[in-house]
Amino acid sequence: MKKKSTLTLEKALNRLEAITKKIDNENISIDDMLALFEGANKLNKFCKEKLSDIENKIKIITNENK
Repeated sequence: MKKKSTLTLEKALNRLEAITKKIDNENISIDDMLALFEGANKLNKFCKEKLSDIENKIKIITNENK
């Protein structure tokens, strides 16, 4: 059975910010940096999809009120 995701847009943005700070402020290996980049890339995709969903819902709502 697939576990339901509890990741929200806000949590994903906070994680992206933390990853950015870690990359900017810490002396990390290239392997660790790559792993962080991969995680950030997945979070970025998630955020884009969520924002697109939100935008579509707003369009539907505003069109219903016309």
